[in-house]
Amino acid sequence: MELFEYKNLLEKYYEGNSTTHEEELLKEFVKGYRGNDEEFLMAKHMFNAMKTESKETVAIEFDSIVKNETPILKIRKPIRYLLSGLAASLLVGIMLTVLLKTSEKVVYAYVDGQPIYDEQVAIEQSKKALLNISSQFNKGTKGLSYVNKMNKPVELLTVKK
Repeated sequence: MELFEYKNLLEKYYEGNSTTHEEELLKEFVKGYRGNDEEFLMAKHMFNAMKTESKETVAIEFDSIVKNETPILKIRKPIRYLLSGLAASLLVGIMLTVLLKTSEKVVYAYVDGQPIYDEQVAIEQSKKALLNISSQFNKGTKGLSYVNKMNKPVELLTVKK
């Protein structure tokens, strides 16, 4: 195999797409590699580290781990969850009662600075106000006759030719 083929094998190995046979070929090549290509030198170092780590043994007994790590059920967690749920339910209940009870009344009109909440009373007050305004219009333009005299000084000031 040529050098570029081993590079392709190395890429396949890093991607996890190589077969066990290809991995063995790559390990044998890298083991005897004497060049200065950085990729192959890193792969050689990685394979050597994996080989030495696989030979190490761990001096821990399984039974001692199981005995020491058995969790003891504490009562605090269930109580904490119970209290959290209770508090959340209480908050939701308070919010719903506040929102349902504080429905704002509709203000239909203001008379002398006081709000009127009844629609019929507001309609009656509006009718009174409109009748008062229209009664002033019903008197006619009799009082406007004096406005004509106000235009006379303008006529006097203008020079007639």
